[in-house]
Amino acid sequence: MKNTPKHQKSPQNNHQDAPRETQYYRPDGSEALEGAEVVVGKLVVNEAGAARVLQVSKSLLRKWRRLRYGPPWIRLGRIIRYSVGDLLEFIRKNRHE
Repeated sequence: MKNTPKHQKSPQNNHQDAPRETQYYRPDGSEALEGAEVVVGKLVVNEAGAARVLQVSKSLLRKWRRLRYGPPWIRLGRIIRYSVGDLLEFIRKNRHE
């Protein structure tokens, strides 16, 4: 009899062994503010930037908007923006000790 391994990994399963990419953010949140812009005198970020600041998914932000929960947002036509100050205030208000 031939000595062959019983279970060989197929080439299709290689993606499972690949290391997952980890994202690191600076403690001051400046990494999350990439792409920020100034609108009406306020520093604002898009949905993806707000999600990075709050460390939640974009879909959760959309759900919060539907439920009228979460940080205030700015709608400019079809464009959604979040004020950085409002995001920080939302974090402060939801702090529990």
